Formats: sequence, C-alpha cells, structure tokens
Amino acid sequence: MGEGNFRRGFKADCERLSVEEREGLGLKAWAPLDPLVLAKEHGVPVVTFVELSAHTIRSTTVAHLVSGAGSDAVSAFTVCQGSRRLIAVNPNHSLARQASSIAHELSHILLEHDPDQTVPDKGIFSGRAWTPIMEAEASWCGGVLLLPRPAALLFARNLSEREQLQARYGVSQEMIEWRIRVTGAGRAQRSRG
Repeated sequence: MGEGNFRRGFKADCERLSVEEREGLGLKAWAPLDPLVLAKEHGVPVVTFVELSAHTIRSTTVAHLVSGAGSDAVSAFTVCQGSRRLIAVNPNHSLARQASSIAHELSHILLEHDPDQTVPDKGIFSGRAWTPIMEAEASWCGGVLLLPRPAALLFARNLSEREQLQARYGVSQEMIEWRIRVTGAGRAQRSRG
C-alpha cells in the first residue's frame, strides 16, 4: 500500500485531515467514515463503471472496464473536467475494495493534486495518470481516511472483535493489518500489555 518517502509532516497532515473531515460530518476522530458520504459532502459524484455511459464515456470503454481486461485491473479512477470531479468505481470488486478505491480517489481531490501535473499513461486508457508520488500520497491518505490512528489502536486493542469492527468500518483485513503496522498501533498495544 502507499508507503513511500513523503515530505516532512505529510503523514501527520493526513491524520489531521482525517479528523477535520470527520468533524465536518459530525463524527468522532475514531468513528467509521463512509467514503460515499464524504464524496457527497464535497460534491463529488461517485458512479460505477456501468453508470459511466450516462457521462458520455464510450460504450466500448465501459464494456472493457466491466467485463474485459479492465474488470480486474482497474479499481477506480477520477474524471477531471475543469474544476469538476467524478469518481468511477469498479462494481465487480468487493465493497471493502470499493471503499478503499473511493477513499484513494477522494484523497487526490482532498490533497489538491493538480490534474495538469499528470503524466502520459500507456496503460488501459492511454491517457493521463497521476505521478508516482501523487499515487503514493493518495494511497497513504486514503488509508488514513478509512482507518486513522485512533481506529487502528481500537483494532489493535480488540483482536477478538476484529470481524465486527471490520464490518463496521467496511475495510479489508489487509487494510487493517497495514494501518496497525504503519501507525505502530500493534507495538503500542503490546507495550501496554
């Protein structure tokens, strides 16, 4: 997941952003965050790949994303038109994966990544792609949005309730393990012993 060499203070900024976004929705710092609710709060429509045809995406592209090679390879992407944004998500992926993908794409928006700074992409779309550092930042921030440090500590403290918490937060087991590891929540819990 999004581990990389970030500018000094970036990780702390993401934790603060996560708290601010939760506060804006009337949530506690550790509370589950539905990325669809956050997207709506920011005026960003979220559609499935199937629904893209209503937004003038070619039907051959939609077919490729839904049932072709793109159905496994592409989780989500952001469509940028001027200052407007739209997130498209793969409906074939698990709900936890969709939540992670939406949080990742929202992070590009919340971090104000400039679509004019993207690089040519020779992949599925042969269009533009975020730079590697932008991708790493969005991956990190997306994880923080879904499981900020207080939530990672909650998971580390309540190992016997992990499945219930996982369902409540709508995240994958991999996301939980990653956030516990990178936040030090597991070490913090063991030291409290």
